[in-house]
Amino acid sequence: MQLRNLRRVVLASLLLVGCRTAAEERDRREVLATFQGFFDWIETGEPARADATVLPEAAFANVRQTDGKAEVRHFTMAGSLARRPTDTRALRESIVGEPTVLIDGDIATVWCNYEFHVDGKLSHTGIDSFSLFRTPAGWRVAGGAYSILEARP
Repeated sequence: MQLRNLRRVVLASLLLVGCRTAAEERDRREVLATFQGFFDWIETGEPARADATVLPEAAFANVRQTDGKAEVRHFTMAGSLARRPTDTRALRESIVGEPTVLIDGDIATVWCNYEFHVDGKLSHTGIDSFSLFRTPAGWRVAGGAYSILEARP
């Protein structure tokens, strides 16, 4: 009798672990889809894509080495939305390799290598580190930081 109960407890535990893993995988896919949606906005400049993927108050920073010194630049999503329609260059950002995605409840982080192309040519590479929150409308980018490494000719 005790062995049968132990088997039931073990089976129930395994089922719960399997469900949690499925939910975690669903969240991971949704986080990455939102992150990709942000890249899609960079490419298209369509405000509706920004609305669907980024919180209006999102803030960003990047760092690049210039003459051996780190230069840090801060900007907001509002500023990016204002500048994007006037930028006529063809922009494309893409993830390189497998991103690291950490999720705990309603907060997520995506860390990945990326490539950035301007007018079809590699402009730079670097690391993206972005934070996302789960909102009633789904996952949204809350902000991010990234490095800029100049492409070598």
